[in-house]
Amino acid sequence: MTLRGRLITLFPLLVLALGGVSVIEFIREPSLGRFAAVVFVWYLLPPLCFRLHDLICPLRPGREDLSDGSAYSPWWGSQQFQIAYSVIPQLEVLLRLIPGAYSAWLRLWGSRIGRGVIWTPVADVIDRSLLDIGNGVFFGHRVSLCSHTVLPRAGRQKLFVARIRIGDGAFISGACALGLGARVADGEFVPLDSILYFNRRLK
Repeated sequence: MTLRGRLITLFPLLVLALGGVSVIEFIREPSLGRFAAVVFVWYLLPPLCFRLHDLICPLRPGREDLSDGSAYSPWWGSQQFQIAYSVIPQLEVLLRLIPGAYSAWLRLWGSRIGRGVIWTPVADVIDRSLLDIGNGVFFGHRVSLCSHTVLPRAGRQKLFVARIRIGDGAFISGACALGLGARVADGEFVPLDSILYFNRRLK
């Protein structure tokens, strides 16, 4: 792993430390400014840092050899900005309770999200910048969206990245998993517990 790759792994700890301090300071002496600091650290700092990182080291769809430790992986860096929300999923659950807030949050990361998208409180989005979602899409309970996979190839770890695209008015039933390159047409109904990737349905 490159020096840059090692340094960027410290970002989640930085967010947790700054976030913890901001919460403690707000509890100790509540004020509008301290509340704004809590919101900034937990909800604005990571996506803003990600967008800056993406300007310098763009995360592009395609394939990459993760076994090559001499090259910096933009995907690896992008994951470090998002990892806190996997460790503390309640942060995103709170956003899904506010109409429109979670869609706005994904747009902040760089995804294209339409109007009137319905997210149930329990959903799992791994790659927050790699979604194209149309208007009026419904996501059921425990839907999972992941725009990457890592597979062994000839003794090496190969990363594959592709955007997930969902058309207007699609209905994604509960417990569905949409993987890299999944495509859902306008108005399509995806049955319960389906697994999709690259336009293929496994269940």
